[in-house]
Amino acid sequence: MGSNPTLSAKQMTADGVHFRLSLCFIDRDALEQAAMATQTNKRQRRILGVTLFFVVSLIFICGLTALLIRSAFNTERRESKAVLAGASAETFVELPGDRAYPGALTIGPDGNLYAGGFCTGDIWQITPTGERTTWVEGSSKTIEAASGMAFAPDGSLYVIDRKDCDPRRGQGQIKRISPDGQTVEQIGKLDNDEIHHS
Repeated sequence: MGSNPTLSAKQMTADGVHFRLSLCFIDRDALEQAAMATQTNKRQRRILGVTLFFVVSLIFICGLTALLIRSAFNTERRESKAVLAGASAETFVELPGDRAYPGALTIGPDGNLYAGGFCTGDIWQITPTGERTTWVEGSSKTIEAASGMAFAPDGSLYVIDRKDCDPRRGQGQIKRISPDGQTVEQIGKLDNDEIHHS
């Protein structure tokens, strides 16, 4: 077999029927080269696909990292935006200190809002006009981490004190605050798994 493929055609007659016989001579080297070229193309496409996947993944990871870093350094206070048309949200009252977020809220028999500080233990009395006063000052002798509050019919406030503002630690105590806010007494204990984690 030569290096060039050839094609020959002959007219033949058998029993009065004409047919054409085509013979094709293909160069074996050319066939092997074509097969190798096909395998090389498949391999190159596979390598290109894997490379493209890694490049796209790297770009995605870098973009996500940049977004997270940007949001971590953007610490300015954001004003809330209306979720519903015509609805608005405004700051009613600000609690003092960086760690004074309310872990519990309840309405008292006097119509005031009472907020319990989860990390400070302070109990604030907030009037309907937004005036805030410290009703019970948080300490190790009073409340350390308020995580639940409810008023009794006699005006006493019952508080779940977590004793630690890390919700994974500490045991809870049930404490009763007198209606005038002057006396805080422990009336029970709760295990960690009995306390609602907010």
